Amino acid sequence: MEHESKQMTYGQMSLFDLVESASGAKLHAAMISARSNFDPLAKSGVNSYFKSGNKEHRFSTLKDIEDAILGAYTDQSLSVRHQVLAVPMNGQLLNVLRTTIEHAPSGEFISSIIAMENAGGPQNTGSQITYYRRYNLISLLNLESDDEDDGNAAQGNKGDKAVPKTKTPSRSYEVFGLDGKVDKTFTDWNSFTKAIQPIDKFSHSEAWVTEQCKMLKEVSAWAKSQTKDQDDKVAALLGKLSDAAGKLKTEIEGQNA
Repeated sequence: MEHESKQMTYGQMSLFDLVESASGAKLHAAMISARSNFDPLAKSGVNSYFKSGNKEHRFSTLKDIEDAILGAYTDQSLSVRHQVLAVPMNGQLLNVLRTTIEHAPSGEFISSIIAMENAGGPQNTGSQITYYRRYNLISLLNLESDDEDDGNAAQGNKGDKAVPKTKTPSRSYEVFGLDGKVDKTFTDWNSFTKAIQPIDKFSHSEAWVTEQCKMLKEVSAWAKSQTKDQDDKVAALLGKLSDAAGKLKTEIEGQNA
C-alpha cells in the first residue's frame, strides 16, 4: 500500500469527493470517443445473494469491464490506475481505494476515491479491493453493469434475501464550449440543463449550437431506444427524457434562427 503522510485535498474538495484535473476537456472528449467503441459488456459474474425467483442474478465482473473498454481506451491514449492508500485520520490509518482515468497526451485525469472498512483480515481486504475497483470504475465510466451489490463477501452476506431494484438506464450529458469542444460532462439531466442556462449566453456561437444540438438529438434517440424491455415506470421516464431533449434542441435552434 502507498502511505499518504500529508492531507490529500484538491482545491476545496475532500479526499472522498470525485476529483479531477483543473482542465478536463481533452480527457472528456477522449472518454466520449472511447465509449462509442466499447466492446459488448459481458455479465459472467453470478450473485446467489440476489435472486429473482430461483434465477441467480448475473453481473459484469471487473475483468468483463476491463475487457470491454481496453481496446477503445488504448486507441484514445487513456489509462486506468487503481491505488490502495493508507490515510491518517483521527489518529488511525484508514484504507482507501483511488481509481483514476488519465489521458496520457494532456495529463488530464479524473478520480473516484472511496473508503474501505478496516476489519476482517487480509481476505476481507482483498474482497473489498476487488469490489471497490469494480465499483469505482463503473461510476467513472457511467456503466449500467447490474442492479445488485456483488460485494457480499466483504459484508459476510449469504443466502437469498433481496430482489434487485429496477434502475433507469444512465448516460452522460456533455456541455460544449463556444469553440464547439466538450467543456463539462454531467450524469444528471437537471444539472446539465442548468449548466447551459441562459441559452442566449451560448447561442450566438454556431459551433456551440451545432455540437449541443447534435448531442441533444443523440440523447433523444438514445432514450427512445432504451424503452425496450423496461417496465412502464422506467419507460415513461425515458419517454419524458426524449421529449425534453427534443424540446431543448428546438429551443436552441429557435434562438439561433
